Amino acid sequence: MDREVIPTLPDTPMDAPIPFLYEWTTLLLGRCCRTLRDAGIYHGLWASIFQYNCDVSVVRAFIDAWNIETNTLVTCQGEFSVTLLDMDRIFGLPISGHFYDEYSPTVADFTDVRSSALPYSCRRLFQAYHHLCRSSESNVISATAWVEFWFRTEDNVVPVNDPWTAWYASYGKDMPPPREFSTTERDVFDFLRVTPGKEDEVHLAALLSVWLSWFVFRSTHDNIRPMVFKVASYMATGVRFALAGPALACLFKGLGQAVAGWPSIVPWPYLYSWLAVYFHTHGEDLGGAHRPGMVAFGNPSLQRNFDEDQAHNLFRRLPVLVWNRYALGWNSVSALVDEPKLKRPLPKAAYESLLSVRCCFLTARRSLRYFIEPYNPTRFARKFGYCQDLPEEFKSNRREVTSLSELMNLWRANVIRPCGRLDLPLPGEPTRDLGVTLAYYNWWKEHMSPHFEVLSEMESSTREKASRISGDRRSVVVRESLGILSSKLEDAEITLSEVAEELSEAKDDEEDARERLELAKEQLQSAGTKVVYLTAQAEQIQESVRDLKKAVVAAEQMVAEIIARPTLSATEEAALLSLRADFAEAQQEIAKDL
Repeated sequence: MDREVIPTLPDTPMDAPIPFLYEWTTLLLGRCCRTLRDAGIYHGLWASIFQYNCDVSVVRAFIDAWNIETNTLVTCQGEFSVTLLDMDRIFGLPISGHFYDEYSPTVADFTDVRSSALPYSCRRLFQAYHHLCRSSESNVISATAWVEFWFRTEDNVVPVNDPWTAWYASYGKDMPPPREFSTTERDVFDFLRVTPGKEDEVHLAALLSVWLSWFVFRSTHDNIRPMVFKVASYMATGVRFALAGPALACLFKGLGQAVAGWPSIVPWPYLYSWLAVYFHTHGEDLGGAHRPGMVAFGNPSLQRNFDEDQAHNLFRRLPVLVWNRYALGWNSVSALVDEPKLKRPLPKAAYESLLSVRCCFLTARRSLRYFIEPYNPTRFARKFGYCQDLPEEFKSNRREVTSLSELMNLWRANVIRPCGRLDLPLPGEPTRDLGVTLAYYNWWKEHMSPHFEVLSEMESSTREKASRISGDRRSVVVRESLGILSSKLEDAEITLSEVAEELSEAKDDEEDARERLELAKEQLQSAGTKVVYLTAQAEQIQESVRDLKKAVVAAEQMVAEIIARPTLSATEEAALLSLRADFAEAQQEIAKDL
């Protein structure tokens, strides 16, 4: 397409490697393998040690075909773009995880004695950063100076200049084995007074600070940003952060600036490897069986050269493009079903696939700048294995946010699960021949044929696909209806089986209740018999008590008469004592009966 602006391209064909960054990275890839895999960044960190390049004609043709309004690549057969699945499977950046935010801790964070305030390594990173600032009398620290401080070697050691050759000469297709720190490498721990047992965590956090500042979220200058220290420190403990979305937002933002002719910050290694995967801009490699895909293209000698016409034909003719390289679907699974009411977490692969096909606004915060970019998978549904239909349009094309809270609210809206039941049909096996609807074909031809002279050459095959799809539309609708009826029938059968189980359980409960009722009746009859017996005994006891009371009264009268006499004979005194004993015994009997 003709433009009035001149796209901005990278000033150099590729970045020169930072001295000793390769050696430092391979050391910690071996020592911290488990932690890096828990954080989901092992392959992403591995990919950063190589150098990536691409023919400048291909990059210029790509930027010329890039649509900054929709963040899609305009080709003769439709729109194409970088997806979140690409960010994971090619670049090794996790799709799901915690919110990524570049944030400088406050004084309160450092003075807070709670263990959850800051990771241990974060304090050591700021200690090292301020030491370097005082030593260099500068407020910024370059990535080279940072690596030199943390990774200390003997004076006669020469850094690796060709990481690809060095890697395959040392490890081949294996991964670096763990090794102990040398005496020179331990000097930095002694200088910072690192607690024994925390060496790997602190060293890895320092390396990830370089990775985030210099490779993943690169800024205008190749300096270390202290705002990444907190995230890097958490990653060094195995915490996973969602890096794919913010990195893709920065890629879209940089491409938009490049197309508009503004000074841009494009993560070129990601773009170069993406072009190599889909458009074969590089030759064969030795690491094709390894993930992430970009590692396979870390050898600069694999770059293929194109003239201007050949570069433009990569996007106009699409001779080798495989649309659905990362199509959704797992074996015999035909649909992704999410039922939030069941409160069961989705499997990680299913959840990340759901995020990849959902229309949203991607957000990022790099240093003090906020980015927001539209992500509309309905424009390139064939990348996920679906038939392409007319795309949906966003109601608003917002590109700016004014606060961190607004940015985080958009991120939450992207990653939250839907409130209702979700049934996402999954495509079948990946194929090279993917169709479009007739409506899409006519719409695309009407809008884009003036920009592609070669579109007429693709018309016959595309119309044949679209006509075949249109002719089979009725049968497809019937099959879909049958599928819906079949699924409803299965749901009804499941419901009937559940009702039958509940009815059986109710019958069992009824029988149990009857048994308990019979037992209660028997217990009640037994209790009644006991009550009658106890009542008869109580009446007998009452009669005995009445007789005893009469005897007591008679005895009291006799005692009173005897006491009233002026003198008592020996016989009378003996009788009086006997009466008193009988009186005491009668009282005891009364008390016992009562």
